[in-house]
Amino acid sequence: AQCAAAGIDCVEISCSYLKEAEQIDFASIKEWSDKYSVKLWSFHLPFGHFDQIDISSTNDELRENSVKIMGSYMEKAAGIGIDKFIITQAIDAYDAMVEEYGETSLDEAA
Repeated sequence: AQCAAAGIDCVEISCSYLKEAEQIDFASIKEWSDKYSVKLWSFHLPFGHFDQIDISSTNDELRENSVKIMGSYMEKAAGIGIDKFIITQAIDAYDAMVEEYGETSLDEAA
């Protein structure tokens, strides 16, 4: 009732790093969603440094492992009703932008 009163009817489940994704309790999230009548709208797939997870890598082993990891989280999220998935760049891309443009200009752009 509190969620509905606040105008919250859906949420995105998000984790930053791959290590955080490993701690997600999908069953508990589903229980919370049902209890508060909040739709699980989307799942932001985990990311990390390019040497950890990179679905665009030319390194076959890294790319295939990354796709496998992403697929496993998509299956887990789909199992609790989520059908939208977000993939973002690796941390390295952000670090490269900070190096080139500076942290201040990135903050101003946001």
